[in-house]
Amino acid sequence: AEKYRHIFIDHSNIFLGAQKLSTGTMDPVKLNIGQLARLLSSGSIGGLEKPGKRIIAGSRASSRANMAALWEEWRGAGFSVEVSERAPGQGETHVDEFLHAQIYDCCLDEERRFGHDFRVGRDTVVLVTGDGNDNGGRSSFTRLAQHVVRLGYRLELWAWAHTRSQRHRELARGSSMVLARDLDDFRAHLLAP
Repeated sequence: AEKYRHIFIDHSNIFLGAQKLSTGTMDPVKLNIGQLARLLSSGSIGGLEKPGKRIIAGSRASSRANMAALWEEWRGAGFSVEVSERAPGQGETHVDEFLHAQIYDCCLDEERRFGHDFRVGRDTVVLVTGDGNDNGGRSSFTRLAQHVVRLGYRLELWAWAHTRSQRHRELARGSSMVLARDLDDFRAHLLAP
């Protein structure tokens, strides 16, 4: 059976983490989206996986219309883009939940393909976020990651080292199905000049 590699990115977590890389301040840093997309797509099993879902979600303040070029760049790299509006100075709402729903939907799609036969082998879910918060009792990336692994999927957790949740580190240490990767190891390639 063919195996797919599904990529889900929490844009704000990765973008803000990149801004704090060198000095701990919010220095302006631009990510090389093409390089990041290629890195995440390359796979951990020698490129044997076919491209699956590729989704990035984020938000923008209604006063920052200049983000349109960024989202178009992601679309050009083959990603579906979900952007929620937020009031200036306010935090994100529903971005995490959107990604959770997309990952669960991906799992349901595979159940429809194979039924409940876990011997068939599972796709890889690539989650790009360091967020390990409990999310106020709502769905969280940590609970989602645990569930994905229980279902038998391989899981790759990508994040900047300084943004990675301790919960994600523990999950990777506790399961051979989970690989925690640091974007920092590819920093020279990921930061645009």
